[in-house]
Amino acid sequence: GDTSLSANEAKMKETLQKAGLFAKSMNAYSYMLIKNPDVNFEGITINGYVDLPGRIVQDQKNARAHALTWDTQVKKQLLDTLTGIVEYDTTFDNYYETIVDAINTGDGETLKEGITDLRGEIQQNQKSAQQLIQELTKLRDSIGQDVRAFGSNKDLLQSILKNQGADVEADQKRLDEILGSVNYYK
Repeated sequence: GDTSLSANEAKMKETLQKAGLFAKSMNAYSYMLIKNPDVNFEGITINGYVDLPGRIVQDQKNARAHALTWDTQVKKQLLDTLTGIVEYDTTFDNYYETIVDAINTGDGETLKEGITDLRGEIQQNQKSAQQLIQELTKLRDSIGQDVRAFGSNKDLLQSILKNQGADVEADQKRLDEILGSVNYYK
């Protein structure tokens, strides 16, 4: 039976490492969103898409709100859940000897009490883990929506600016032709 315990330990270490990497990447994402300057469209006219600058500003606000949800709520929930799991591992080790002794000596009361205590901890950890999964799922969906909204608005903005650039090039070409003809008549 000892191999299954060490297999669980390896699995737990791997899970904790993955959770740590995830938390680091979320911290970096959140920091970037919060530290980036506000998008500013002052003095820029976007023909035919008056609401686009407002939408992009709103995209940035939404993304920052979701980053704040990570910073103020979900990160703590993740850490608390992981701490609960690690502490349970220690608690289990502590109870294990007591439960084995109770089985060997036929001490039903101690056995029942030990199992009840462990069961209570397991249920609490399960509840925390399920709540964490719900919050992470909501956050993932929100961030996915942020990325899609910002991406499509950014693509639209780029194509508008590119087309406006083409207009500017055409205007410049006409201006050059006119100036050329003016010079021709001198």
